[in-house]
Amino acid sequence: MKNLKIFLLGVMVFVGLQAQAQQDAMFSQYMFNPIAVNPAYVGSNEVLTFTGLFRKQWVGIDGAPTTATFSIDAPLRNETMGLGLNIVGDKIGIFNTLGVYASYSYRIKLNDGSRLALGLQVGGSQFVADFASVNTNNPDPAFLNAGRFAKFLPNVGTGIWYNTEKFFAGVSVPHIINNAQTGDAAFLNDTDGARQYRHYFVTAGYVFDLHEDWQLKPSFLFKGVQGAPLQLDINATLWFMDRFGAGLSWRSFSSANVLLGYKINEQLSAGYAYDFSTTELRKYNTGSHELMLRYQLISDKKRIITPRFF
Repeated sequence: MKNLKIFLLGVMVFVGLQAQAQQDAMFSQYMFNPIAVNPAYVGSNEVLTFTGLFRKQWVGIDGAPTTATFSIDAPLRNETMGLGLNIVGDKIGIFNTLGVYASYSYRIKLNDGSRLALGLQVGGSQFVADFASVNTNNPDPAFLNAGRFAKFLPNVGTGIWYNTEKFFAGVSVPHIINNAQTGDAAFLNDTDGARQYRHYFVTAGYVFDLHEDWQLKPSFLFKGVQGAPLQLDINATLWFMDRFGAGLSWRSFSSANVLLGYKINEQLSAGYAYDFSTTELRKYNTGSHELMLRYQLISDKKRIITPRFF
């Protein structure tokens, strides 16, 4: 059974390497950290904000993805601009990626109080593949001679973000450059397949006031990338007194998810997501776990009139 798990994971990694050498890391609680997919979001919280997410995927499968991200963002110059930094680390099997990206947004306040933001992202990621660490029943020279492959992949991205007190929408391409993966190993010289591909994201959400103390906050995230099926995340979270939240989400061709949120105080919020696989992988794993922490530096002079949890 263990060999079967490793075989299935190997097939998925190989297909992923051929389709898009570095698939952008994704989270079920994407609504808490839009900076990861849209640089125009930076500054939208109106205060200095720290957000961290940690995801352990497909528990029970050796070498399954483990991903973490940490972001900082804040508004500047009377909230007409925003600056942010996003760090993301991703490990799957023998592959490791560490990315660091700085983001800038120019925020336009419209007559109705809403805002339109234009964003730019600049940075890069270090991609490492340790082929010599692959364990096989029969030694394979293709892996033994490959050794350790590493390459820095610079990139830029852009996005548009619009929001009111009740609604948000965004369109983005966080990585525009199609970096090729090349190296001494023969199977890394295929620049047509082993490369980064552009990811396209469209997202939107709305807050419905069901009662004085109850709010329903649905949202969606649509993702497209060359060489992979189009993917749609749909979720709806019910909040009580803007402090306790529980919801469900669905990711096409992948999983159904349970979301929990808790606002500990005016500055600190926490969230948890559990994903159930809906593919054949459900036979070999016990689900995926994801944790979120957000801290907002709110002073007595700077209060958020309408707290938002997206």
